[in-house]
Parts: sequence; C-alpha cells; structure tokens
Amino acid sequence: MVVLGGSVLGLQYILSNSQLTAFNSYTAVEEANSIVASFTSELRAIQQADTGAYPIEVADDNQVVFFSDIDYDGVVERVRYTATGTQMVKGVTEPSGTPLTYDLGTESTRVMTQFLNDSITTPIFLYFNGDWPNDLTNNPLLPGSRLSDTRLVRISINMRIASQVSEDTFALESHVQPRALKY
Repeated sequence: MVVLGGSVLGLQYILSNSQLTAFNSYTAVEEANSIVASFTSELRAIQQADTGAYPIEVADDNQVVFFSDIDYDGVVERVRYTATGTQMVKGVTEPSGTPLTYDLGTESTRVMTQFLNDSITTPIFLYFNGDWPNDLTNNPLLPGSRLSDTRLVRISINMRIASQVSEDTFALESHVQPRALKY
C-alpha cells in the first residue's frame, strides 16, 4: 500500500508540473500575441497629435511613444509602450484642457506582461527607413535619426516560460508600417 500510495503521489506530482508548465506556456503565448496585436494596430494608425505634435514622440530600443486614436472616439491619445526588466507597460494619456495638452500625470497604465525574458539584450523595438531591406548600411536606424526617418518598426517580444524542469522562451516578432509615415 505504501509503494502504491507513493507511486500515485509521484504521478500526481508529475502531472501537476506538466499542467503548470502548459498553463505558463499558454499564458506567455497569449500575452505576447496580445501585446503584438495591440501594438501593431495602434501604431499602424498613428497620426499627428491633437496638439500638433509629430506622430512619434520617443523611439528608443525599449520604449516607443506615439499618437493614435486607439479607442476610435475622434480624439488622438498619447500611447507609450515601455519594457523594463520583465515587464511591458502600456500607458495612455488623453488630451485635455484648452488649448489641448497631454498631461502625463493623468496617464493610465497597464502592465501587459510580467514575463519578458530580461536576459535577452536585443532591443524590443527596431526602426527602419523607407529604403529597408535594400539599404542594410543605414538600417536599423540609429537613435539620432529615428524620429524623422522611421517608416517601419519591428517589435520583438521574448517571453520567459518557467517550469520545474527548465526555463524556455517564446519569441514573437512583427513589423509595422505606420500609414501616416508612408511617404
């Protein structure tokens, strides 16, 4: 009975770990898909800010800030995606006041994932000019020319999937061509 009981408990332990790994894998894949889908649709529809600001405000390796009407209410929001450590955070700021301004103190933020693989040092966001992929010398763009020359943005999400046995990763990548910058 003791051997049989030990065997059942051992089997239950193995099955529980397998279920936990499957759930963690599913969660990581779904979060990566959600981030990439949200980012691509919002960036594709960027436009000039309601204050007259250029469509892209910040174009860093792990942060991008742009203007887009993400909730289709006729008002252009300031949208920020920032990767810090294992988190990807999305911030949205609605314009207010007369004249309109984007008060960063009113930004609403949401943690989109807490499972970014922080051991991977490649940039989350890469920026390319209109000559890519023919011009590999000037692409990806260097920080000084990103705001004015960007015509295509690549997002690359690497998720960490932890289990009792090992730590795996899941990578998802997409390229976005903002419609307002296609000239």
